[in-house]
Amino acid sequence: MPTAITHDPVFTTPVSSTNTAVVRWSGTAGSVLQNSGVLIDGSNNITGIGTIASGAITSSGAIIGTQVDILAAGDLRLQDSTGGQYVALEAAGTTTSHTLTLPATQGSASTFLQNNGSGALSWAAAGGGALTFVGKATASNSSTLGITGIDGTYENYLILGSDLVPASDHRQFQLQFGDSSGIDTGASDYEYHLQEIGSSTTGYSGRVEDNAVFIELGNKVGNASGEGLGFALWLNMPGNGTMFATVHGTHVEWTKDGALVGGTVVGARKTTVISLTQIQLKLNAGNIATGELTVYGVKNA
Repeated sequence: MPTAITHDPVFTTPVSSTNTAVVRWSGTAGSVLQNSGVLIDGSNNITGIGTIASGAITSSGAIIGTQVDILAAGDLRLQDSTGGQYVALEAAGTTTSHTLTLPATQGSASTFLQNNGSGALSWAAAGGGALTFVGKATASNSSTLGITGIDGTYENYLILGSDLVPASDHRQFQLQFGDSSGIDTGASDYEYHLQEIGSSTTGYSGRVEDNAVFIELGNKVGNASGEGLGFALWLNMPGNGTMFATVHGTHVEWTKDGALVGGTVVGARKTTVISLTQIQLKLNAGNIATGELTVYGVKNA
């Protein structure tokens, strides 16, 4: 066929051509041309590219450009060293265009990427939520349950009593505070106000003790199947040495008579201000058969 190109050996061209197809050599003799499946349209959009092998773009296998578009909800696959497995990055099926900008430096251990709301990512320490675990004591026919490690790190602490059952029936649970010198058992060092309502009453009943040895958290707790005590208390400003160590919260108990009783409690160690470091839970007599006492520090931010 006529050609404007003089070449030795003579070119062999396809019988027909594919519109906008990239032409490629067939074989190594440099004489046979054929259509490829790669198309470049009038707007320079490229389609029909299969796998791009390492080194196909540059001598080092790099793709040079300011933007790479992966169309039709495709994904970017980062192969492992064997080429058998990969990690894929993929956009949502339907999304609005946005850019995520990575930090300029490597993050520290246990940090995570956070978004500032405009797509700028930065490293941040893992917070673990608003509460920080301080300690837990688990009863196993125990005379007391105690937790240390309470200090001025947090302005407030959360104290939880869970599934607490006395070894003997009809027992009173008592909370006490302590500092570095030990647990305070002074005869008039505590004050508490307890207000309760039970399943067999029509109104609230209250108990007030101004000169106590403890803070009461229920005084008729049973130990039959299903009976016991639970509570949630907030401990305020315990370790700064400027305010009496004070708790307030709620409690619920199943009594020795199988009645459900619950209410509110406020209490404090009041005689002198201490830098509280520990708490203790005990009974008026006997041991705590089962249950847990747990303390969390409450973060300000």
